[in-house]
Amino acid sequence: THLIRSNLKRSANLLRSFKQVAVDQSSLARRRFVFGDYVKDVLQSLHHGMEKRVESVDVDCPGELELNSYPGVFSQIINNLVENSMLHGFEEGKKGRIFMQASMRDGAFHFIYRDDGRGMKVGVLDQIFEPFFTTRRSQGGSGLGLHITYNLVNQTLGGSIGCFSQPGKGVEFRIIIPSEQLTGAGKAAE
Repeated sequence: THLIRSNLKRSANLLRSFKQVAVDQSSLARRRFVFGDYVKDVLQSLHHGMEKRVESVDVDCPGELELNSYPGVFSQIINNLVENSMLHGFEEGKKGRIFMQASMRDGAFHFIYRDDGRGMKVGVLDQIFEPFFTTRRSQGGSGLGLHITYNLVNQTLGGSIGCFSQPGKGVEFRIIIPSEQLTGAGKAAE
């Protein structure tokens, strides 16, 4: 009975997480949320697709980091970055590692996403945010994931995103959102 009860609790928590992420993804509603907890919920909803391609995901985020923003937008950004790592970064048959770090400093929210995949050449790196650019069209790549991510960060959240990579050394995305965009006073609130 203890094992059944434990599994039922775990199932109820998974269902709650899936429901919240699904609601956030389908609406563009601003609300307060604890960022680290929300990232864990998003990763839980992606777990099934990640288990064959991702060895580990490390999230470094202060437990008290709370944002007043659009959790559905962050869900889509994280989803796009993880899918990009799985499709482009990690070699077939070899699992990769993902690292995420979030913090508030210098008057802004900083989010770093990094993987240890194959990295990118300069010519590819220069085009990754362009619509329909993909190096994997024959394997299902649409070339829209990072373009959408770029627009979500810049237009919806009022921030900026940059990408840094070298062949064989993985990829790093840095997202910076001014704190006034996270209080309801910035252009994202309009």
